[in-house]
Parts: sequence; structure tokens; C-alpha cells
Amino acid sequence: MTDNERYDRQIRLWGPHGQAAIQASTILFAGSDSTASEFLKNMVLHGVNNVIIVDDAIVTEKDLGSNFFVDADSLGKNRAETVASLLTELNPSSNITAIVAKPNDLAFLDNEKLDSNSFVLTSGNLKPSFLSELSDKCREKHIRHAHIQTSGYFGAFYVDGGLHHFFEGSAQSQYPLEELRILNPFPELVEFFDSLDFDKLDDAEHSHIVFPAILHRVRTSLLKELNVETLTSKNSVDVRAKIDSFRRLKKDPEPNADPFMDEPGIDEAHDNIFLIYGKPRLPLLAEECFMVSDMIGEVDEPFWQLVRATQRFYKKYAALPHYGGCPDMEASSAQYRKLKHVYLEKSEKDWAEISEDLKSRNVQIDEETFDRFRRNVWKIGGIQYKPLKETLEKLPDEYCLYDDASIRLGIVQHLFIAVRRFIENNNRPPSNTEEDFSFLLAEIEKLKDKNVEQQLPEQFIIEREKFVREFCRYKGEVLPSVVASFAAMLAQEITKLIIKQANPVKGIVLYDAIHGLLNVAD
Repeated sequence: MTDNERYDRQIRLWGPHGQAAIQASTILFAGSDSTASEFLKNMVLHGVNNVIIVDDAIVTEKDLGSNFFVDADSLGKNRAETVASLLTELNPSSNITAIVAKPNDLAFLDNEKLDSNSFVLTSGNLKPSFLSELSDKCREKHIRHAHIQTSGYFGAFYVDGGLHHFFEGSAQSQYPLEELRILNPFPELVEFFDSLDFDKLDDAEHSHIVFPAILHRVRTSLLKELNVETLTSKNSVDVRAKIDSFRRLKKDPEPNADPFMDEPGIDEAHDNIFLIYGKPRLPLLAEECFMVSDMIGEVDEPFWQLVRATQRFYKKYAALPHYGGCPDMEASSAQYRKLKHVYLEKSEKDWAEISEDLKSRNVQIDEETFDRFRRNVWKIGGIQYKPLKETLEKLPDEYCLYDDASIRLGIVQHLFIAVRRFIENNNRPPSNTEEDFSFLLAEIEKLKDKNVEQQLPEQFIIEREKFVREFCRYKGEVLPSVVASFAAMLAQEITKLIIKQANPVKGIVLYDAIHGLLNVAD
């Protein structure tokens, strides 16, 4: 079986370049507990090339109740080797290696397979001092880092993806309707729209006018009639009336029948009237990407060099270079072909200018990266992650605690910080005692006091005791069902970071399985 056959489903999902990135990646997991096993199961099935498991723990009876990648025959054997063996059965094409060593010995970072495309992961009840040291070392070596922790029904994971970029953001559509440029048409597009004489079109052509031409004519006319600079949803009655004014009467209508022709082009214009409201603006992801670019300055990496060139283009024209596409429409073939050609020619012209700009700065970009950026320029994105040691200590913003769900997840965020401080002081997770309960509650109170700008909601104070008692009840132990689902979520986010597609989480994900709540905290 070839790799293309083996990974057919993944290739259909994230394309050949995404699968190539997965197969070129390396993941090192410091630990082999049930969380590590569940996470690695997902990554191995994706086709990660190199998996390294570092642990000197042996398989115990407790593992048999929580870790599905060990069995009774492996009791007393090294757990990392056992997990590696069973993971290999899932995908023999992945190189899965077990290293028998203490997972808190940072010597594993010297592994020659680790580079800037690698990920180091940790799990469980670890001291924040160790995680902080690991965070510093990963930053020094430009290795990405994540930590996942669950206990009972609660979970949290934290991600440091370094300076990250992605080409294909989370937009579901392949064609951005805003790039039809109704609000900011370029001269060639205006020329095409104006070339369509609606009155002289035959019935077949008139009923299938490309809807951007209708919206352009409506907008241009209403701006003059209403003497305004922009249209808003408050003008919807005028907009719809103006669109309907282009409808053509039937020549011989039946009695009591609709006297107007069926005109899909006009119907599409009605469906898309939002495209003529407001002013043109950058897509949100591109805007955030430009902000990251301004923050990091010149970076000798093709993606960020293309971003800088695109920023210069945007500053000059107040528009992105066009990506060259055009969505399907209920339009006449002749009109649609001409419209597609207008957008394609505009794109070629824009990107020729980008190319010349890069050449003038002696910047060379490979053709595959250039084309991928061009196709996705409207949904590119960039994130400058914070070091993991900072993310681990981040408190929820007060203004985010506004309803039951956000308050409960805010407590989870506080709770995991308090638990790690308990582990630092006591070398163990909290147990189900009044002493441990009181310690955690006191630590959360200290964290609460840091929120000096406003008082936390009263419900936060009431609910936190329930959450602390529930956490203590599990004594730091995990529930297999919670681990399986939450580790799969982390695997999804790590995969996004590896393949540079979709918009990954920016730092923290919190999970409350009791109430079925999940939230991303930047």
C-alpha cells in the first residue's frame, strides 16, 4: 500500500502539502500515561513521521484501568516501550521510538530529530518550576511546546506555537464574496459592469445578469440619490426596491399570475445585498496577520516576506492583491466567463507587482509557496504565541466572566493554576481532604485578588467551592473518557499547527465535562 492510499482520507481533508508536513514532523512526548497514549494515537493515525516517547515508568495495575495501550501481559515492563509497540501496530509507517529515561530530565531536548518543526509535549500533574524550565529550553531551541492536564471531569491544555503562520484560515467558502469588490471596484471591473446595457439584453441574458453588476449599479445609483457616502442595512428597503426595478415584465402573463419574469440574477442580488453595505475593510485574519508582521518586523521566511509585500501593496491601493477566483453564479455563460476573466487578469497584474516588489529587495520565493499564498491571501493568518510558562499562569479577563459558562470555565482556569502551585509545594496532586481543599481555595483567593480592576461575579465565589471539592475528589486521577476526547482536541490543534491550515487556538483551552463546556482563552 502506498502512502497516498494509506492516507487517502487525510489528503482529501488537508491536501498533499498538509500530509507532507505531517509526515515530515517529529513529536516527542515526555511521558507515557493515558493522556500521552490517547494523544499519540491520533497523531500516529494522521501519519506523523517520528514519534519519540520518553519515560522510565513501568506498567502497573492502575495503568490497566486507564491506559488502553497497555495490557496485563505488559505488567512490570517499561510503559514507554509497551505504548510504542502498540502504537506501531496502528501505523507501521510511523517511526515510533521509546527512550527509557526520566521524563523530567531535559536531556531529551538534545535529540537530533528535534527542530523548529517539532513539538514537545508533556502531560499530567507536573511542577510549574519544571514546566517553566522546559518552556525556556524549548524557546531557546525554537521547539514548539504544549502541556495537557486533566483530573476527573476537568481539563486544560496550553500551547506555545512560537511564531506561527497559516495559509488556509478557517473560512468555509473557497471564494470570498467580499472579493467581488462591490464596495471597491477596480477600473477594469467598472468597465465590465458599465458595458452591460440591461435594457438591450434579450430575456434569457437579462434573467441571468451576473449579480455583482446589479449590486454595483444599485449602489452607484443610491449613493447619488440619497446623497450619502455609504449604504447600511437601514437602507435595505431602498436597496431592495432598486434591485426589483430591474425586473422585466413577462410578455404574455397568465391571468392572476406573477407578471414579472423569473430572474435568478436578480434573486441572487437580493440574497447578497449585504455586500453593498459599509466600507471595504481587510478580512479579520489578514488584519491580525498584518499586526503580527508589524510586531515582529522583517523575518527571513517566505511567508512573512510575502506578508510584508502584501502590506506594502495594501498601503498603496487600500485593497489586497486579488486572489484570482470567482464564485459560481446563476448567470449567463458569456457574462460569467467575462467576469471570471476580469478577476483573473486583475490577480495576475497584482501579483506581478508583488513579484517585482520582492525582486527589488532581492527576495526569492519558491513558486509553490508564492501560488499557495496568492490563492489564500484573503484568509492568511499569523500568531505570535506567548511562552508556555506565561500561558500557564494566565488569569481569565474579568470582562469575559459574563455568564454561567464563562464563569465556570474561569474557575477551571483558576483551579489548574492553584493545583500546580499545590503540586510545587507538596510534590503530589491534591487529595480529598479538608486540608488540601482549604489550600486550593486559599490559592484561588490569592489569584482572585489579582483582579483589581473589578470584583469577580458573586456566582464565581459560590461555584468555586463546588469545583474545588470535585477536583479533590479525583485526587489528580484521570477519567479515560475525558482523556480520550480532550487529548483528541489537542491533537487537532497540533495538527493545525503542523500543516499550517485553519486557525489554531492561541494559547489555552479549558474543559468542564460536567457541564459540557469548552472554551478557548487567548
